[in-house]
Amino acid sequence: FVYVYRTSEYKFRVKANAWLGMAIIGNHAFFEAKCVVEQYDLETGVLLWSGGNHKVRVDVWDNAEDEDLEDVIQIRVYDKNGLIYHVAGFDPLCGVLQGGNIVIHTDKKK
Repeated sequence: FVYVYRTSEYKFRVKANAWLGMAIIGNHAFFEAKCVVEQYDLETGVLLWSGGNHKVRVDVWDNAEDEDLEDVIQIRVYDKNGLIYHVAGFDPLCGVLQGGNIVIHTDKKK
């Protein structure tokens, strides 16, 4: 899993390197992984900082069964001390997808 986000001055890359776990409960699924966070200068692309032992958690909701609800994704990145480092999908749109579709596959193939 690789997640990239930008601020006005920097580009950040969150790269998972060890899976910790996952679960599927109805229309909600999530996974957690250890990750490395890298910070790049947005103009030059130069790597400015890299930190390991972070954790990322991604939650998704497949709301296809309810036509009144949109699919949702939320991402949280925690630093090595377990404190929130970055969040996405909570405000202002509460993680509603702006395009595409989330599909949670719960059936095992035989």
